[in-house]
Amino acid sequence: MKKSNATMLKEVGLWVLSVPVALAFIFFGGQMLAGSPQMAMGFQHFGYPVWLMYVVGAIEVTGAVLVVLPMFASYGAMVLSVVMLGAIVSHVSMGEYPALWMPLIFLAASAAIAWGRWQRRILPSFLHGRAPA
Repeated sequence: MKKSNATMLKEVGLWVLSVPVALAFIFFGGQMLAGSPQMAMGFQHFGYPVWLMYVVGAIEVTGAVLVVLPMFASYGAMVLSVVMLGAIVSHVSMGEYPALWMPLIFLAASAAIAWGRWQRRILPSFLHGRAPA
């Protein structure tokens, strides 16, 4: 079946959005997993333990990989959205309002990816009306 122009445009737009989001989260999550002193200072600044940096880094890298797999992209984007909500809450709690621009942009992009890829997600078999095997 041939895709309509609107469907093709949506697909291209989702890829144009997904690839930079994935690259950014791989970069920042990778820095966390590598134990970047700058990232560690950031977590300590908010009063978080350094071990949380590694957890968030692993979540970001995993979410980034999922974002570029269309059948898992909505799940990965939702995970990244939750991480960005955490970043927003952290900045707001410290009164760092000028620092909100980046997590807000990534939250909006992740939410758009989650919404745009929602129909292509993989569902467990019991959600398709079949009993699990």
